Amino acid sequence: MLASIHHLAAPLVAAAALVLLVTVVVGAVRHRPLRFASDRVILVALGLVGLDIVTGLVVLATGGAPADPLHFVYALVALAVLPAVRFWDRLARRRPLALAIGAVVLAALVLRLFQTG
Repeated sequence: MLASIHHLAAPLVAAAALVLLVTVVVGAVRHRPLRFASDRVILVALGLVGLDIVTGLVVLATGGAPADPLHFVYALVALAVLPAVRFWDRLARRRPLALAIGAVVLAALVLRLFQTG
C-alpha cells in the first residue's frame, strides 16, 4: 500500500512542477507575478515531496530499497529546490525566472528519481 502511494506521489509532484511553471509564465506574460498562486503551488509540491519521502522511508524500513543510492540525494534536492529559489534574496528581482527554473529542475529530478527507483 505505501509503495503504491510512494509511486503515485511522484507523478503528482511532476504535475505540481508543471502547474508552477504555467503559473509563473502566465504571471510573466501578464507582467503581474501571481505570487499568491505560485506560493500555494510551491506548498502543494513540497507537501507531495514530503509525502513521497515519508512513504519512501517507510518502504525502506520495511525492506524495500531503490536500485541506486542516488535516489536519496535526488529526493533531498527535490525537497530543497523550490524553497531555495523562492527565498534566495539575490534572486528577488528575477524570482519568476528562478521559479521557472526551479520548476523545470524539480520535474527533471522526478524523472531522474523514476530512473533510479
